[in-house]
Amino acid sequence: MSNASGPATTSPYNTYYGGVTPGNLIPGAAHSIQVTMQGQYNTYATAWIDYNNDGDFLDSGEYLGPSTSYGSNGSTVTINFTVPTAFGGVKRLRMRTNYSSPATSSTSSYSYGEAEDYLVNLGFALETSSPLPVGALTQAYSADIKATNGVGTYNWANGNGILSGSLPAGLTATKIANDTVRIQGTPTAITPTGNPASFTISVTDSDSPPETAQKVYTITILPQPVSLPFFEDFSNPVGWQIEGPWQIGSATSFSQSSPPCSEPGTDHTAATSDNKILGDTIGGLYTANVSTMYYATSPMVSCIGASTVRVRFFGWLGLAIGSETIIEISTNGNTWSTVWASTSGASYGTKTTPTWDAYAYDISAQAAGQGTVQVRIGLGPLGSTRSTGWCIDDFMIEVPADDLTVVEQATGGGPGPQIHDDDAPAGARDFGTVAKGTNNGPITFYITNNGPKKIKFGSSTVPVFTKSGNNPTEFYVSAGGMLNPLEPGQTTTFGVTFNSGSGTGTYSMTLELNHDADYSGTTPFDINFTANAQVLAPSLEVRLNSSTGPTVAHDLAATSSPARDFGQQDINAGPTSPITVTIMNTGTGPMSLTTPDMSGYYNDYVLNTSGVVSQIAAGASVDITVAFDPTSVGQKDAKIRIFTNDPGAPYPYLVPVTGMGTTSNLAGLEVFDGPTTGTPLSHNASPTGVRNFGNQLVAAGPTPAITITISNPGGAQLVVGTPTLGGTAPGEFVLDTSGFNG
Repeated sequence: MSNASGPATTSPYNTYYGGVTPGNLIPGAAHSIQVTMQGQYNTYATAWIDYNNDGDFLDSGEYLGPSTSYGSNGSTVTINFTVPTAFGGVKRLRMRTNYSSPATSSTSSYSYGEAEDYLVNLGFALETSSPLPVGALTQAYSADIKATNGVGTYNWANGNGILSGSLPAGLTATKIANDTVRIQGTPTAITPTGNPASFTISVTDSDSPPETAQKVYTITILPQPVSLPFFEDFSNPVGWQIEGPWQIGSATSFSQSSPPCSEPGTDHTAATSDNKILGDTIGGLYTANVSTMYYATSPMVSCIGASTVRVRFFGWLGLAIGSETIIEISTNGNTWSTVWASTSGASYGTKTTPTWDAYAYDISAQAAGQGTVQVRIGLGPLGSTRSTGWCIDDFMIEVPADDLTVVEQATGGGPGPQIHDDDAPAGARDFGTVAKGTNNGPITFYITNNGPKKIKFGSSTVPVFTKSGNNPTEFYVSAGGMLNPLEPGQTTTFGVTFNSGSGTGTYSMTLELNHDADYSGTTPFDINFTANAQVLAPSLEVRLNSSTGPTVAHDLAATSSPARDFGQQDINAGPTSPITVTIMNTGTGPMSLTTPDMSGYYNDYVLNTSGVVSQIAAGASVDITVAFDPTSVGQKDAKIRIFTNDPGAPYPYLVPVTGMGTTSNLAGLEVFDGPTTGTPLSHNASPTGVRNFGNQLVAAGPTPAITITISNPGGAQLVVGTPTLGGTAPGEFVLDTSGFNG
């Protein structure tokens, strides 16, 4: 392959995929690339090949190295390399030139130089890398092995490509296309730790003579993925894969002053006493000058059904300049994506007093909906300066709930229901109808940090609270004791008060809480309020039996509907069943209430006012009860008196009741005008009503007769003598006793 590209005039990056025939490379053989430098400046050449076709040049062995010297003014430089035997097919070659020193990055920008991409041909080969993706018990498995760059029909060994070795139990190999064999099935057994299933795939093309490609593949089968949430405090760890200096053991205190670093002497898990953590070289310094990165890898976790996933843990990291660490995620055990990586040239944990720090990362993009998720933490390469590395505890993969929760005050005080970002005003956030110009509240809100890291409210440029909406100035926030920042597990409070001033009507406000919490709606967190300010007045309404019962008008006769007539009750039988009188405030303001009492024959009634309060809120009510317990025979009329500050109600508001006292062993006497209804006459009562005959002409004859009824309400026979007339003029009246039966 040869190309005279000349200097780049429009772009420092150019591709020659179609214009230059791919160069042929032989796996396992040594090759060289020669570059002639035409410019006058000393320039180096560097090359990379993407052997595994994953779109980058970052994998081990893909960096071919720089030229052995620089070139200029037509001199030629050389890059020497050997192609690995594990790869075949067409691959991408990247060439870079750089002034003064070799380019060490395949993608970084340099001030002087050029980048060019070509294709190279490694011949007939199995292009799928080994090992194949990791599988797990009960999880469907599928992986394709592809051959490339052959001629004609491919002949797979034994029809399915397997020349020797064996697949994991539960998996089979099937040819699905001329160039593809698929390994699929559901694993039924795990592979021993460090001993994956191994097998050789062989395929021959139809060239003359035929070419054969072979490669050894391995598959690791792990235990069945655990379900979310996955939590590990390392008391009894299961399924972790650790290598190199990683270990699970007891936290061991360590500290040194130069360079400053430390490790904690106790684990982070408060609920256990075993003191177990995950770490590397626990209680000491990691080894210097290590070129390899070693990993601690979590068990597989099923995130099927989850739309958001987070990994979180508590850790203590000591990392010196020149050393590296990384957190990665995979859904197949082979291909890993970076979650977080240490910054090159930075140091971490330069404190001699150990503390546990919270680490949390959203992995939804990679993990959501996936059934075989693993997270690993890598340490290395390690430089010449030693530090403590990692201590890790309380590791969790979870579907995160709200890191920040806001709870409004319950009725009667204390924490109530949780509210969410931008909820409509309800509950305590709806002040309801209140008196204008009065303070209402404060309503207390409780903020809790449920997450792994501290929550900060506001910033140097953004206030903690911002008020917006139609009436922000009528709502007042009190947050003098609010904690900021809010540590994990802590709760803090603030209050909101409403006062309309001189105005009336509907008021609204949105309170924006500015925060940096995760998974808690938007930021700011919006809390909506409303209130209705009015000139308030009470309104008394009295009902029988309940707040939905019939209305009892003021001074309505006891026998009128709804009746409050207890009927007959023996004076020795005790009280009747009570009836309930409900006192309601149907107005817009509070109603004052003095304890009700009774007039009339009040000693013959039992009035229960134990539920009475001094003030009834608008829309509220209280119940009183009254029972009839006569002390003597006869008709007993009384009235309940209700005293309120309703300016439109009678004072007192009267509720008449009646009952007839009887006895089972004594006679009784009651005298009525006409029939035995209404109130009986008292002895020597004044001549009123029908007993006042009015004016009558002399010699005009008698007036219409009136009837006097004598009744015995008692329980024994009443003996009555024949009535007679008395007074100052008995001769002027005619008494008819012909129907009388004494």
